[in-house]
Amino acid sequence: MEFTLKEQQEPPAMFASAFLTTTTTTKPQDGNTPDTPNGKQVSDFITVQSLTNFSAMTGAIVAAWKALQLTEWGWTDERTVPLVACWLFGIVSVLISELGDWRKVLSAVFVALVNSLVLFGAVIGAVEAVGLKT
Repeated sequence: MEFTLKEQQEPPAMFASAFLTTTTTTKPQDGNTPDTPNGKQVSDFITVQSLTNFSAMTGAIVAAWKALQLTEWGWTDERTVPLVACWLFGIVSVLISELGDWRKVLSAVFVALVNSLVLFGAVIGAVEAVGLKT
């Protein structure tokens, strides 16, 4: 019996790899997998993590903001409230990640900042789409 190793495929182009993550063949929609030698590439957009990071967090921040507006504190009506919540989510996301050297930390902070602003836009868009007062 003869065993041969499969040739490793070339990694995707730099731009394409920004939108892909490695998953296992048994759980292709789960991007939370350890390094796997025979993993498959899927879009980050279709992983469970992207669903929780954007869809669920949009709803959670809207709900928290609207709950704060039920108080008599005047500052809760400001749009800075969901902006700060989005930034806090980005900060926590960076802090709980195992990133390594300062270059990886710096790039993760940049991506978290951009994603926080996108999340903020989704929160404001969701509030305005359903006609809630902002």
